[in-house]
Amino acid sequence: MHLYKKLTFLTGRQHFYCMNYYIDEKALLLKEKNIFTAIEIKTLLPVCGEQITKLFFGANTWACEYLPACNYRGQEKTDPRASLFKKMPEWMLNGKVGNRLENYFFQLTRSRWKRKAEKGKRNKKGQTMELITGKHFARSNPGSFQEKVLALYEQKLSGLKQTAYRDTITFSSVK
Repeated sequence: MHLYKKLTFLTGRQHFYCMNYYIDEKALLLKEKNIFTAIEIKTLLPVCGEQITKLFFGANTWACEYLPACNYRGQEKTDPRASLFKKMPEWMLNGKVGNRLENYFFQLTRSRWKRKAEKGKRNKKGQTMELITGKHFARSNPGSFQEKVLALYEQKLSGLKQTAYRDTITFSSVK
């Protein structure tokens, strides 16, 4: 996927693809159960993989607690038939060789991103670079963006609650 993303720069389509969250079939239930992630789930636009998309949405029904009126989006196009170009590498990598390569690239990616974080590397927007990884998922978090958004959300929500409480006391004392 990283190579694919790099190739999008050649066609000028790099902004059409976001590599912020990767999961596999063993990590369909997202751990971050908050309004930020719920919005990401509910606004997700599936491109292919209709069956796995349904499983993903089924595993993350908790997002409905945050956004009950927002429906999950379905796929607009049906899944294309798998080509030999796709089937052959999947067959070749489905076993010990594939597992070894996966483990190698996982460790390589994890160590590269760890070094970037330790050095305080920044992206083009000046945000610190961070990749949260596990065996079955990878999530970028530039500049701790999610945490900042959630902190601001909690701050605004707290302000609204205080205003509502003050208005209730004022209204009650008028009677």
